[in-house]
Amino acid sequence: MGNQALVLVAGTLLLVLVYVMGFNGTSSDLTKNSNLSFAQNVAKEINTSAMEIAMNTLADSATWRSTFSNMQLFGGTSTVTFKDTVVGSDTAVVVRSFSRYVAGSDSSNASTRAVVKPTPRGYVPPVVRAAFTAFGSINDAISDMFIDGRNFRSNGFTVVPRTGKYAVSTGQSNFVNTEEGYLGGTTYTTNPATDISPSFPEDSRVVETNSSWPNGWPATPDAALGVPEETLKNIAQTRSIPGSQYVTAYNQLVFPLKGVTYIEVPPGTEWKKLKIGANPEGILVFHSSATDAYWNNISTTAGPFKGLMLFDNAFHLHIDILGGIVILTPNTVTGKECKGNKDHWIRYSSETIMNMTASTEVAMKGSWKDRLTVLSWYE
Repeated sequence: MGNQALVLVAGTLLLVLVYVMGFNGTSSDLTKNSNLSFAQNVAKEINTSAMEIAMNTLADSATWRSTFSNMQLFGGTSTVTFKDTVVGSDTAVVVRSFSRYVAGSDSSNASTRAVVKPTPRGYVPPVVRAAFTAFGSINDAISDMFIDGRNFRSNGFTVVPRTGKYAVSTGQSNFVNTEEGYLGGTTYTTNPATDISPSFPEDSRVVETNSSWPNGWPATPDAALGVPEETLKNIAQTRSIPGSQYVTAYNQLVFPLKGVTYIEVPPGTEWKKLKIGANPEGILVFHSSATDAYWNNISTTAGPFKGLMLFDNAFHLHIDILGGIVILTPNTVTGKECKGNKDHWIRYSSETIMNMTASTEVAMKGSWKDRLTVLSWYE
């Protein structure tokens, strides 16, 4: 019995030893697996963050191609590269990210390959029906200017064939070219459309009367652009578009004008014979809460204005405009002679207007997902 007891005890101890060794091994494996899982998760988080940085950078600057090399993120590193490519008929960008996380003897990698292209941005607001658009009469306001609704490139000279608009558009029942302005534009009464060079007397097909507005003529700049109320004012106040400014007096303006220039004045205000600096551009708003702010005689010190002008009311446009102009009040100036406009011009340019409205879209939509189209994404 003594020997049998010793054998039993020895066997029990051996089993215990095997169990303990097995338990320690299992515990070690669990710890190792846990550490590896943690490293893998962190590597993925690093990679996700790196791609967010890359996509936001590309959305802000479509020409960005510089490598992000060994970015330090969450205790790891990530490298992101950008390369141009073509997918079908689209130009696109291949974005590759490789991330690594090391913790002691445990390490893990993660990578992503995405192909994206800039989402077309910018738009021509529906209110822009012509180079010069108003709901009220603009018989006298055009004076003897050259008003051209053909679609010009942003260089101001090259015409994009058969893509233009009217020279003038009014909600009134008639239009009379009282001061012999030269009017041109694009007519869609033919197939294909026909571009018509400015002339006097004008071709009746470049003039729109009785323009239809089922929801009513817009009474505010925001309504004219089709954006929520206070959008343009907020962009100007926060300067979310570089160069933007919000002012309530002429002496507050900073030149040259860029971005959104929002000028808000008390009802009944008239500005007279005031210049807007050299080579101004962007979206220019001149507005009162009663939609009766009146700019009487506006000009630049040099160069045309490039972009979209939104006035409550304006007369004596001693200025060249590439883009378009909209007058909001139905109570436009009539029965007055408008001299001093000779040889000045207004040229419709969808490209110029879209460049400016694209900036407002970016300011309104902060995520890169609103500004880039994902063609493929692999992780």
